Amino acid sequence: MITGHGNDIYHGNRQVVVDFSSNTATSQPHSRLIQQLGKRLNVIANYPETHAQSLREKLAGKHEVKSGQILVTNGSTEAFYLIAAAFRKKQSLVFIPSFAEYEDACQMHNHQLAFAPVKQFTAPFGMKPDVVWLGNPNNPDGTVTTLEAIEEKLNDYPDTLFVIDEAYGELCSCFESTVPLLPDYDNLVVIRSMTKLFAVPGIRLGYLLSSEQQVTRLQKYMQPWSVNALAIEAGKFIAEHESELSPDISELLWQSRRLQNELSLLPGLTVTNSNCNYFLAHTEKGTAPKLKEFLLNEYGFLIRDASNFRGLDEHYFRIAGQSKKKNEELAEAIKSWIDKKA
Repeated sequence: MITGHGNDIYHGNRQVVVDFSSNTATSQPHSRLIQQLGKRLNVIANYPETHAQSLREKLAGKHEVKSGQILVTNGSTEAFYLIAAAFRKKQSLVFIPSFAEYEDACQMHNHQLAFAPVKQFTAPFGMKPDVVWLGNPNNPDGTVTTLEAIEEKLNDYPDTLFVIDEAYGELCSCFESTVPLLPDYDNLVVIRSMTKLFAVPGIRLGYLLSSEQQVTRLQKYMQPWSVNALAIEAGKFIAEHESELSPDISELLWQSRRLQNELSLLPGLTVTNSNCNYFLAHTEKGTAPKLKEFLLNEYGFLIRDASNFRGLDEHYFRIAGQSKKKNEELAEAIKSWIDKKA
């Protein structure tokens, strides 16, 4: 894992007042989910289900697939490492900038790595990779690749496995999931997260969907009991009460857009337009690490220093929008930083 990531609250001496660094929909889990987990704490007295079968069945019903097409994982990150292990020493094409764990997983398992800008996904690859890694919506810039573009590549490269990371799908407008394509394409793996929308990243819970044959292959690389009993309970409760637990995404996206517009007016600051609750920005006034340090020390605001994403430099940072009031306070804080640099 690279050093420095979103929600990195464990470093530094200043308490985080508002976390703008994490791409979760809200800063706190729903009270009903917390209460349910409190009621179910006794499950930790026993080993969890070996393959989280009860949760697999609920997710299969949600996506209208067979339970054998789903593999529940210790966060979506575990899914990346399972795939990299199953395709050890193969050739991978990673679209960047992107979540570093795609690359890290491939390096751990000795893949031959190639990289291309995410905006060029629709262009010819110029190679025939064994595995393609694509965030959709992409992290950190919020780029959304159309369903048509992905399906075209699935047809053009039938011998390539396409790993589509949809962890932030619910946090972005203009997004279409590739899950409906699964019946027609054996070369597709879809990764989903159960923590981003419900603000429980500490639970570590995700899952992948693919053909039954591919899931059986990947399952062989899992460690026993990788998904703990409390995480399974959380997943089942979320699956059963998703609409009740979901925050107001339309309001969240509206406030993100307002914040993007406000920041884009500041001198020396460039914002990459995003239809997600998070977006990428570039400062010409100082560096992102220094801006992060300033905001944390002076205001208790935490942003994501994006300089350690491949393809970006020390002037890039990522913000996940919050409420109208918090966003306005952040914009004022960044403006004060820029004024100091003028």
